[in-house]
Amino acid sequence: VGLHRCLHKACILSRSIHQQFVEKVALAVVQDPASMRWLCGAELAAAQLAYAAVGVLGSLHTLDASRYHEVACNPALGGAGSEASLDEVLAALLGIFERPNESTLSPELLSSLRAQGAQLLSLQNSVLRDEHFVSWQRAGLAVEALRASCASALYASEDAGGSRRRRWQDLYD
Repeated sequence: VGLHRCLHKACILSRSIHQQFVEKVALAVVQDPASMRWLCGAELAAAQLAYAAVGVLGSLHTLDASRYHEVACNPALGGAGSEASLDEVLAALLGIFERPNESTLSPELLSSLRAQGAQLLSLQNSVLRDEHFVSWQRAGLAVEALRASCASALYASEDAGGSRRRRWQDLYD
């Protein structure tokens, strides 16, 4: 159940940042570079977490009952399904809306989100390595992660708006 909530929160986080801060170019221009780096980093980390979560969930759905019970009792699965880092990043994002001049966007929050996504990918590659799962939803989340990477390059990198902007914009579009 926790992993399903993580998937949904990660999707909400990634899509909200994209819709409110990246798609609306006027807002992207208004944001200071540090905030845009944080927002684009949070969008990418959430998209990667969602991709990893749907892979684990999909693999779990393919298991027979005995194998499912074995994997479900694995302590790594319980830790990877924690919502704490997502809740903290969502709270920071809400802080941007409620107190735009006072919000503190901690890099540690993004590190914990990235670590959770990496933990899920590691779990899938180790415990569920023999379970192959592909879906349209997973493919869509991979595209979302690519879009987040492009947004980072366009709006939050050292070269934002620079020499490679056209290439990233073409890929993004």
